[in-house]
Amino acid sequence: MSTIYNISLITLIILSLGQLVLIFFLARYIGAFIRKIESVNGIKIGTLQLDQIAPAFREYNHRGEKVISTELFSNHRTLLLFINTNCPTCKTLLPELRNIKRHYDINLVLVNTDEQHEDSLIVNHVSEDMIYLRSNKLMRLYSITTVPYGILINEDKKIEQISEMKNSNSLWNLLLNVDRKVS
Repeated sequence: MSTIYNISLITLIILSLGQLVLIFFLARYIGAFIRKIESVNGIKIGTLQLDQIAPAFREYNHRGEKVISTELFSNHRTLLLFINTNCPTCKTLLPELRNIKRHYDINLVLVNTDEQHEDSLIVNHVSEDMIYLRSNKLMRLYSITTVPYGILINEDKKIEQISEMKNSNSLWNLLLNVDRKVS
């Protein structure tokens, strides 16, 4: 009796391990398939589209003040710039932020997707008229998969421009259609 029990137990364990291996390879195959679909020009799965209403959020900034997106988006155009503390390209964009605020009448919201590492370098580049948030939740809410990434939202709360930032020129190009401040 115990021999049959042992054999059936070993068989069950082997079948369970086989199923786990099968599920693992199936998940990898599905992931590769989705990446291949996303690589086709114009097809994005789970991303925001132009003229779509921007998702609403409530977060606290680095000063402890509550930021409510619906109020923020209704004033002016808003640039959401998603960065990460450990991203070298993101760090090259930081010196441009004050120039952007000087030349454009927009809300500038800097969203650091890293909530754990020390961020004094970023905070040093944030002026009083900018908003700095640390939130990985916003990255998921806006379907951001890479940083730096910029989203320009108009006064109607609709997404006007979306762009991955490769350098500071990409950041300025995102703002080409935005009216400059009159000096």
